[in-house]
Amino acid sequence: LILNFKEKKELDLKLTSREKLKVKVKIPETISINKISDTVIPYLLAVKDKNYKGNLDIRAFAIKKASGKIKIDGDLSDWKNIPFIKIKNRTSQINKLSIGGNKEYIKGKIGYSGDFEAEFKTAWDKDFLYLAVRVHDDKFVHEKYEKNPSQRWHNDSLQIYIDTLGNGKGKLTKRIDDDDYNYDFFAEVKSGTALAYRRSMPNMQLAGGIFAPKSGVFEPKIKTAFKLTKDGYLYEIAIPILVIEPLKLKKGTVFGFGIYLNDRDGKYVKGGLTLTPAGTGCHMNPHLWPSAILTD
Repeated sequence: LILNFKEKKELDLKLTSREKLKVKVKIPETISINKISDTVIPYLLAVKDKNYKGNLDIRAFAIKKASGKIKIDGDLSDWKNIPFIKIKNRTSQINKLSIGGNKEYIKGKIGYSGDFEAEFKTAWDKDFLYLAVRVHDDKFVHEKYEKNPSQRWHNDSLQIYIDTLGNGKGKLTKRIDDDDYNYDFFAEVKSGTALAYRRSMPNMQLAGGIFAPKSGVFEPKIKTAFKLTKDGYLYEIAIPILVIEPLKLKKGTVFGFGIYLNDRDGKYVKGGLTLTPAGTGCHMNPHLWPSAILTD
């Protein structure tokens, strides 16, 4: 096995039939709390007379442990030592919902100057995973959808995705599976909060057995704050460990983490900002979510 980055490094691997071996590789770039790093390590695997080429794609960022208590109140002054990371990638599809439930997608316009920009910061302690998202948006639209509140994602809204075991990149089947969560957050402007809707969750045996949270319900244990600002809006969220099991909140934990922000200006969502590659989305794509690493 030959791994190439700044210089070649050759490893002699000997495996018997069906044997597995883990190879640790030092990547050339430090994973930081300031940005999502994109590192590609080419490799060449020579087996007898055949050569196999490929790339190890590493997209990751670090999450710093909170230095003190973070109060969920829409005031980010207690986040001062944790930087924002810009959400750079965009998708541009309008999801037109029909009465029959079928979906029609048409191309929308998103990302012109002053339209839709966002940044996020994350932190953790032994009890909570914290998230703050600041959105710059020229128009805020959020409809209640009283008859079907789960459709409130079809607004200016926030969706987050957690691959608790960090294994999405290594699976042949590319879909949300039995160790992944999807939470949607819907703005409640008058109360200054956001409703947390758990759209999907892991297998109950991984997430607490008979005490595991259910999918398709709102989760009151998640602490939220939401407020409109002069140029957009702000989410502040604390997710307790009990509703993201089997994720472990300790130094060294690696998991997949996706953010998707929907932008609606008129009748339909016209696209969004995403932590996945440009032109893609988080839904059903855990192999595209960047890795998050918990650190001090």
